[in-house]
Amino acid sequence: MFLIFLSQITFSNAQDITPVEELRSSLESPYDAVFTHIRFLQDDMYEPEISASSFDISGFSITEADEIALMLLHIYKSKNLVVNLENIPDDPDYIDSASGKHRYAPFPQFPEIYLVKKGDKWVYSRETVRKIPDLYDSTHIIDMRSFIGSLSGNWQHEFIGLKVWQWLGVAIFIVIGTLVYYILKFFFSIMLFRIFSKFQRKNLFQKYVKPISGPFSIFAVIFLVDVFLIMLQLPDKLSYYIAVVIKVMQPVIITLMILRVTNFIGDLLERMASKTETKLDNQLVPFARTAMKFVVLILGVFYVLTNLGIDITPLLAGVSIGGLAVALAAKDTVRNLFGSVTIFVDTPFEIGDWIIFDGVEGMVEEVGVRSTRVRTFYNSVISIPNGNLADIKIDNMGKRQYRRYVSRISITYDTPPDLIEAFVKGLRRIVDVHPHTRKDFYQIHLNDLGDSAIVVLFYIFFDTPDWTKELEARHEVISEVIRLAHDLGVRFAFPTQTIHIEDFPEKQTLTPSYTESSNDFMSKVEKRKYFSK
Repeated sequence: MFLIFLSQITFSNAQDITPVEELRSSLESPYDAVFTHIRFLQDDMYEPEISASSFDISGFSITEADEIALMLLHIYKSKNLVVNLENIPDDPDYIDSASGKHRYAPFPQFPEIYLVKKGDKWVYSRETVRKIPDLYDSTHIIDMRSFIGSLSGNWQHEFIGLKVWQWLGVAIFIVIGTLVYYILKFFFSIMLFRIFSKFQRKNLFQKYVKPISGPFSIFAVIFLVDVFLIMLQLPDKLSYYIAVVIKVMQPVIITLMILRVTNFIGDLLERMASKTETKLDNQLVPFARTAMKFVVLILGVFYVLTNLGIDITPLLAGVSIGGLAVALAAKDTVRNLFGSVTIFVDTPFEIGDWIIFDGVEGMVEEVGVRSTRVRTFYNSVISIPNGNLADIKIDNMGKRQYRRYVSRISITYDTPPDLIEAFVKGLRRIVDVHPHTRKDFYQIHLNDLGDSAIVVLFYIFFDTPDWTKELEARHEVISEVIRLAHDLGVRFAFPTQTIHIEDFPEKQTLTPSYTESSNDFMSKVEKRKYFSK
């Protein structure tokens, strides 16, 4: 019902020309010429000679002229070209604005079919008359006139608006269409399934091929109806409604099949994204899938409108102006959208990266079309518009090749120099042995004499993929430093003040005495097992 309603709005008074106030064959205007051509080929007023008078047929026989008029009518029907008399100018002095001549083309998509003013009459041009036979042959119309004329009177009787032979033709069409539909369904369901099964691709068939089988079979049936419907020579109004339904259904089914194909493309992109190291393209795939479907739907709508003969140029102009207005009204949204594109293209960070910007520090949790979510180390979530994020300085800690660790190890002033050398050598050995430290660059030296301690600089780098692994490596290294100090007898210092008393009866000094030599200290460093549990 909706399609019929749409067609009535789009093609009002289309070819509904049976009731007329008076027969006009004066050919004074384009309206008169088109009216004369079509009206006098109707069953209730079949006068092909009068119809042919609307053509420039000088030099043609009456039979040839009649054939030309009938051919053009069949071309209109085969192309589903509906004549709307209300849109045809009734001005005897009509001038085409493009050419500046007395010329009128009933259908802009077929500029080779046009009328001209010849003397005081409007007729189909001589050039149109010459091209009609070729256009007729290109339509591949099966000439049913001789067959219909040979039918007896019983076949010509009308029943509920159609003749008996037309009802029989409709029944044959229904049977053939049903057979075609089920044959194609069988081919998809059985034959293609066996082919895919042979190559171990059953899942591929079930997910992508089978969903297309139904729409494709329906499209094939509609195509048959579109090609052979003219053979039934149905009444103009009924043919018109069927043509409108076909013009809508064809692009709708094609759009539906392409949408099913986008599912395959989306899954393919998802598989490709899963094989890459970056996680950001995993967020891009759903956006790309939605964008593809949106574009297909928009093109499908334009296809339907174009198929119905609606000029979409004003619509596109309106969409452009409306899009500009929307863009101005929603400039922040557009800015965020372009920010998203920038993030996806430049990839300044990925999902799981530790980033710092504008005093915010946390892990990237999600990159959306409008905003990016960052989970802070307080476990809160901050949403930042992508337009802002694309314009600010971002320190991506997750992109570090190495993760720096700096510590100043304080040891007591009573530590002998030889023991300090052995301790520093042991620290360097820890870095060389650990599997996740950078070996080609580190700084471990006696570095400073503090107020209450001797300071050893411990400046190293970890080679770990994320923060958790870095913390685990820190734990292992610091634990080994503590064990090394315990094995060597090195004491860690802390801020203290010591009062030295030369002599205190019955009290022993707290300062340890070291009796080992430098070689003894070095031997301990060389022989101990590092990172042993």
